[in-house]
Amino acid sequence: MTVSQTERMDDNLLRMTSDHKMYTLENRRLIKKPLAACLEDDDALCVVGEIPLYQKSMNDPSLAYAAGTIFTDGRVHLQRTKGSATFTQKDMPEKRAFIGAVPSSFADVFAHPMREGREISSSAHDSISFKREPARILSEIEGNMVPWIMNLDRASLLSFLAGVIDGDGIFTNNRIMISVSREPLLQGVVAACLRLGIVPQVTVDRNIHNVQIVELLDELLSYTQRIKGEVQEHHYGSIEDVNHVGRVQEALEQILQSPLRMVQARQVGEVEESTVYNFEVNCDEELGKNFIVFTSRYTPVLVSNSHAAVVARGMGKCCVAGCGDISVEENAKRFSVDGTVVNEGDYITLNGSTGDVILGHVDLMDPELSDDFNLLMEWADEARKLGVRTNADTPEDAKVARGFGAEGIGLCRTEHMFFEGNRIDAVREMILAKDKEGRKAALVKLLPYQREDFVGIFEAMDGLPVTIRTLDPPLHEFLPKHEELIDELYTLRFRLRDAKEITEIDQLVEKINETEALIRSVGQLHEFNPMLGHRGCRLGLVYPEITEMQVRAIFEAAAEVTKRGIKALPEIMIPLVGHVNELKQQTEIVRRVAEDVMSHENVELEYLVGTMIELPRAALTADEIAEVAEFFSFGTNDLTQMAFGMSRDDAGKFLQFYVEAGILEKDPFQALDQDGVGQLVKMGVERGRSTRETLKVGICGEHGGEPSSVEFCHSVGLDYVSCSPYRVPIARLAAAQAVIKEKY
Repeated sequence: MTVSQTERMDDNLLRMTSDHKMYTLENRRLIKKPLAACLEDDDALCVVGEIPLYQKSMNDPSLAYAAGTIFTDGRVHLQRTKGSATFTQKDMPEKRAFIGAVPSSFADVFAHPMREGREISSSAHDSISFKREPARILSEIEGNMVPWIMNLDRASLLSFLAGVIDGDGIFTNNRIMISVSREPLLQGVVAACLRLGIVPQVTVDRNIHNVQIVELLDELLSYTQRIKGEVQEHHYGSIEDVNHVGRVQEALEQILQSPLRMVQARQVGEVEESTVYNFEVNCDEELGKNFIVFTSRYTPVLVSNSHAAVVARGMGKCCVAGCGDISVEENAKRFSVDGTVVNEGDYITLNGSTGDVILGHVDLMDPELSDDFNLLMEWADEARKLGVRTNADTPEDAKVARGFGAEGIGLCRTEHMFFEGNRIDAVREMILAKDKEGRKAALVKLLPYQREDFVGIFEAMDGLPVTIRTLDPPLHEFLPKHEELIDELYTLRFRLRDAKEITEIDQLVEKINETEALIRSVGQLHEFNPMLGHRGCRLGLVYPEITEMQVRAIFEAAAEVTKRGIKALPEIMIPLVGHVNELKQQTEIVRRVAEDVMSHENVELEYLVGTMIELPRAALTADEIAEVAEFFSFGTNDLTQMAFGMSRDDAGKFLQFYVEAGILEKDPFQALDQDGVGQLVKMGVERGRSTRETLKVGICGEHGGEPSSVEFCHSVGLDYVSCSPYRVPIARLAAAQAVIKEKY
């Protein structure tokens, strides 16, 4: 589909997901309408004329103006130990105010003047700074243009656009035209316009984008130094001129005062699959939370979608979606429907199964398992041969799973424990440590937390085995996102500029240094494909002190509960092993630390050391790995990714098509691919037991609670399956059905 304010633009393409609804005017009211109906009725669509402030305001017009001019008429060069920022311009009488304004703004920001550089031609000269800090700041802005723009206040936004206009703009025919050759700068210009309430028109000529601005011209030109001109006043008809009776409905007045515009839309081609980016906005009290989708020319079209239920389900929250009759007044903190008003603090009750929204506090009760259910599970347990464990990372999950009949924990992911409370600070301290001793000092802080967690899990699973996986994800997952750190750094620097007290200055400088260290670490730890990067046993091999800390916490917890009469049966699982030598080195650490703890605590503990089979090479060389491993647990999530060569996080874009087109019978991340991934599992079991007959083998991927996958696990001779706590009854029943199918 293409959209246009003038109906003369035929390549301003708009792509959306199928559940989007469009906003349009009908009978003087703003309504949501399916896209197909809008096209059929030849409706105009609403576009967003202004994007509200994203987070905090960071007021520095001088920095914004300097950045705009240097990004257009200059360059930034940054190396590890040095850097430079250069501004180049011809020395002409009409440009002298502009040429003087740039170094002046630069000096205001960085307290360091730009000096005259080399002569480019007979009339062009460089102004240049060889200080690294200004170059680093400008480079960070250039690399994070839109997040930076979203934090600027109005004066800084106008200053930034003025700098870009002075650098590469003209004023003609009562409009400002800017030529932009680089995509990041184009995105920054468009975002700045939308923040100010300007809807720019973007056209393309070869590789140059031309941005046309026809709004706020007087205000913009008051900020520019080079580009000036006389703005001709536009004349618009009044509301009375439009409505012959001189009256307008209240709803229409609200629409006219809201930051919305209208564009015409028409279909220009067949629907094709594409990536769609939604940007959440709150453009009007009446509309509430909505989204915009950008066209290929950066026109922001207002849409509504229904992803709420999917997101809520992923968070484990109850959700009722599609309540179109509810009117939300966010600023007033209330909503209403059919004359009933519900204010913030009032009770409502949701039934996510039926879609009912009930006014008031309804008495709730925990679900209870009936006698019929218990009898069915008894029959299933009598028939099944497969054991059923659970994937649990907390004592609470372990208790729930045991109540559903779990016979142990098949996967305890220790990294989930690292995110709780203040633990993340110690994890980051470990990552930022410059040497092994620094890492050990940080890990000492983590040890009591991990030990406490394992104590709770061993208590919940008294007498049942607990398979504990050592640290698996890459270290960068424990650090903040680069964009968030950049935002925080800018905020801290602006606070530092306004600070008056020595104590506050010292605290801000310390925090700035910490944030800069985190930014460097994020950059150093960045991986193009983290799934195949420095994670799993590779972390333990490069940083053995991490494995040592985790193993010590496990065995100290086991020793503590054992002395209280609780039977702990830890099984230490090393993840992402692809070569037996990886497992040998990690196993040596486990056994050494275990012996040390048992000797010190004067207790004997039963334990196993094994590995997760999640790489195809591990399945192919399972006979070698079983010489060291006492058990296997197939991590079928990663094994499926590796075998298919597709990311579980991204495959949703095409997997549904694969299933609908008959390329695949089922989604392989939901039901185990028995002909491919299943053969790797079967091979791993056979080869592993050819070396170690007593090898215990299980599965701990999502497939452990899916009935057809459970049946396959039974057929290849696994000892157990492991699944989430609430799928344990399903796995028990499926395991029994597998035995019955085999017999009959």
